[in-house]
Amino acid sequence: MDSSKAEYFIIKALCESQYLRSLLDEFEPSKALWVVRNFEDAVNSMMISFPGFAERIQLIAEDRNACGWRGKDMSDDTHAVVQAHCKPETNEATAASLKWYYRNILFFEQGLDKENRVKLISYEQLVTQPIEEAQRIFQFLGPAFHPRVVRWVSPRSIRRRPPPDIDKDVWALCDKLMQRFQRILEPVEKS
Repeated sequence: MDSSKAEYFIIKALCESQYLRSLLDEFEPSKALWVVRNFEDAVNSMMISFPGFAERIQLIAEDRNACGWRGKDMSDDTHAVVQAHCKPETNEATAASLKWYYRNILFFEQGLDKENRVKLISYEQLVTQPIEEAQRIFQFLGPAFHPRVVRWVSPRSIRRRPPPDIDKDVWALCDKLMQRFQRILEPVEKS
């Protein structure tokens, strides 16, 4: 970092999101974006790109550290939720939904909803209103915005596939968390 001539640099901390608060402190002054996507679309995408959720959720239910970064530093409360919803017959969609839940609950467990260095971003708003949402992102982060940065952004991924077959209790758990995010997301005004 110190040797970089760039005014800004980006760290994509997907596998380290459990450490976001400490990363913000370590790389001060820094800011973070937390992008949240509707869990049904996220689960459909996850199952295509990273299969094996049903097997991994069984391991994580037994030992939160069994699968590396995926459950690392999971809170006791969240681990209890995973254990309560993980059954031998848990299917791929339900297991992927549990992962969506336990990775996204980190936002609230770290108090990032009250952190002025963090901006919550709706994936759906970003892809349906890319210029408006990107302008807000750039304003928050500091660099100058130019519309060319969103020229390839498309809403094609929204509701692209039918809703996945998620256990109703896990669906309700994820929906409740999604509603919690919705309450703090800022609406984007069309210009």
